[in-house]
Amino acid sequence: MDEIFGGQKTEQAQQQFILATVENAGSSGTLIRFDDGTTSLARYKRIVTGQTLSAGDRVLVASISGSFVVIGKISN
Repeated sequence: MDEIFGGQKTEQAQQQFILATVENAGSSGTLIRFDDGTTSLARYKRIVTGQTLSAGDRVLVASISGSFVVIGKISN
């Protein structure tokens, strides 16, 4: 909110949410393809929500401290 009034952006305000598609999901993490077409080289952890992720699922991803966390599946 500080940025609305001309203040400095806080670290928390710089975090962002990204849409992606699951390439592969398993016990070792989730491989995702970002909407810009790049595929992650690393497997990312996800928040445990009771949902199972499968290839082709659309997901919401949070960018946090230089890494990503899969928040969960979204519907079309």
